Amino acid sequence: MGRESFSGVPTGEAGPAEQKELEKLRAQDQREIKALKMELQRKEKALAEAAALLMLRKKWEAFCSEDEEG
Repeated sequence: MGRESFSGVPTGEAGPAEQKELEKLRAQDQREIKALKMELQRKEKALAEAAALLMLRKKWEAFCSEDEEG
């Protein structure tokens, strides 16, 4: 195992096995970040669509109430 400081944090020296494990964890983190970004984009689009529909509904209701009034 690589050297660790008193706090348990690696000092930067890692053997081949540790390096391979770190690369594996980094790749896993990158996949998770990508998935979270995609989920965020999807939710932002859904929110924008819901806001647009709400605005249209309010405009339609205002239009219909104008027709009833006169």
